[in-house]
Amino acid sequence: MTKPLSRREFLKDAALAPLVLTLLGEGRGLFAEGARRPNIILFTSDDHSYGDLGCFGNPHVQTPNLDRFASEGALFTQMYSPSAVCMPARAAIMTGLYPHTSGGYRFGPLVKGTPTLVALLKQAGYFTGVIGKCHLDPKELYPFDYVWTTPNWGGAPTHEPEPFGEHMKEFLAAAGDKPFLLYANSSDPHRRWPNEGQGRGVRMVMGKKSPHTMDKVVVPGNLPDIPEVREDLVCYYDAIWQLDATFGAVWDELVNSKRADDTLTMFMGDNGIGLPMAKTTVYLAGVHLPFILRWPGVVKPGSRVDAKCSFIDIAPTCLDAAGAPVPRTMQGRSFLPLLQGKTTKHRDEIFVSHTDHAVSSYPARGIITDRWQYIYNLRPEVKFESDARGSKTFRTMVKLSENDPAMAERVKAYHYRPREELYDIQADPWEQKNLAGKPEHAKVQKELYDRLRAKMTEIKDPWLNRMKPLGT
Repeated sequence: MTKPLSRREFLKDAALAPLVLTLLGEGRGLFAEGARRPNIILFTSDDHSYGDLGCFGNPHVQTPNLDRFASEGALFTQMYSPSAVCMPARAAIMTGLYPHTSGGYRFGPLVKGTPTLVALLKQAGYFTGVIGKCHLDPKELYPFDYVWTTPNWGGAPTHEPEPFGEHMKEFLAAAGDKPFLLYANSSDPHRRWPNEGQGRGVRMVMGKKSPHTMDKVVVPGNLPDIPEVREDLVCYYDAIWQLDATFGAVWDELVNSKRADDTLTMFMGDNGIGLPMAKTTVYLAGVHLPFILRWPGVVKPGSRVDAKCSFIDIAPTCLDAAGAPVPRTMQGRSFLPLLQGKTTKHRDEIFVSHTDHAVSSYPARGIITDRWQYIYNLRPEVKFESDARGSKTFRTMVKLSENDPAMAERVKAYHYRPREELYDIQADPWEQKNLAGKPEHAKVQKELYDRLRAKMTEIKDPWLNRMKPLGT
């Protein structure tokens, strides 16, 4: 087990990071003569659940650009965000830290002096840029050389794909011959979706008729199969189609520049769909996300990685690939050995957490293993809320619950959670049957409770003191 760092040690290591890179010649001396460090692109979608791409097995959502991209790289089947809400998830990607460690869990600034991937690669000689949504704070920790986002960095300036291509071309010209780090981000498929609330008429997206229909959507197992859910999902699919076109606009410019084969590119969702029991929860629907990686010469086209990985592993992997030192403060670890075929395993368990969102505070922690997910809700007496309550899906569920006892139970489960939850995710992947408190599962519940406490102790989780003895 890694020895946890005190706050003083954390800040000391953060302050030393630029000096270490300078002494190493900003990373240049780490490579053989003539070798070129890879360019790095991190492309994120917004509120995008795991299975909702053609290449991940959903034949009804149209994603031709991402499907083609996936055929040239590797699908990761077990990538998780440590938090199912965008700003904490993005902080984890950029810092290699759990959000409550970095300070990024409250939609506010990180701990002063926190090393970020942007700053570390810039110190290592990389040209850095952001295109589209950013949602990182504070700005001084992210010294991008090229910036195209909104003034508050909160979202993409547009949902139209073409400007993304134009700014990608401009960014590449500005980078010149330098290796680059690009953080590119669509605001799709975040609600509001194209045509949301319109009803069942003809839907137009990007000036074209939508290719999606209500009868051909895959209703998640944690939602009721009712017409209003299908209406929401078909609009969500339209937003994913728009996201795919945005990715295509960026990717085409990279290919045209002849730099695609020198680039390590990662595509990922930041958290699950903005409907009940997904975004802002630690259920699998919120934290298990699509992730595709392409790196010619390292990753075999059309391959698949089944090892469990976390967003906190992305920054150390990028630094490792660039030959730059990884600060010892980072809680993640590089999965470069997976890409190189040196191992097929990375993590035995995944730690997930949620603390705050703009709508409410509902701290929860969880451990995910091959078979089980254990969740500990630290304030079960609090009524849970999220922006999903504004969706047609949830508003209809509430209305139906007035005369439907089964629907009333679904709505109650959204608002109120027991202190402990245990799910057999192999038999029950949508987590509909809570096994916590069942005598036949007492042993595994105790084991996972202990493992969760140990992890929270290791990383100095400030909410550890709110955990009660098992079963109370």
